[in-house]
Amino acid sequence: MRFFIALALSSLATTLAYQVIQPNAAVGWSSEGGQLLTWERADTDPLNFTVVLTNVDRSVFPDGDQVLAAQVDGNLKQVYLNPPAGGWPTGVAFRVNLAQDTDNLNSLYAQSAQFEIKPPNITSSSSTRASTASFTRPPPTTTAASTIPVTTPASVPSPSAAGSVGGDTPLNAGTRAFSVHAGLAPLFAAMCLFLA
Repeated sequence: MRFFIALALSSLATTLAYQVIQPNAAVGWSSEGGQLLTWERADTDPLNFTVVLTNVDRSVFPDGDQVLAAQVDGNLKQVYLNPPAGGWPTGVAFRVNLAQDTDNLNSLYAQSAQFEIKPPNITSSSSTRASTASFTRPPPTTTAASTIPVTTPASVPSPSAAGSVGGDTPLNAGTRAFSVHAGLAPLFAAMCLFLA
């Protein structure tokens, strides 16, 4: 009797040497893309195993548990698993079993803790869109100089106005010449009388 108990305990110790690290209760899976499975293995463990996804709620898998990968090399210590044919289910109380092979799905080397499979996080995609939008070029803005109205004077100064500042125009020059001649006339008459 003791022999059978010792044999059973030694078989149980060998069977439980595999240990699933992830997924776990704190780190679950997403329902999008490949999902990471990591484990520990002792040298005495079988080299290969089959990965099975199960749930305590049997309505999740009405056709039976889902085989995710067969003949996985135990020395890899991790593998990304593709979703089953119908895609990843979502919900809680999932477990991953490391089974002997596809013919012996109830012969388990290890079983994960219960974990959750969640829909993909849509918050990250919306924040990506927001950050992308922040890098778009803004529409051209008008500067203060371009918004100042430019008015054209109703009347442009004529050359005569410029002459009044200091330039000569024909009218001003003629007027000045006349005034000079008018001032020299008496002097010219006096000189003529003197010479006579």
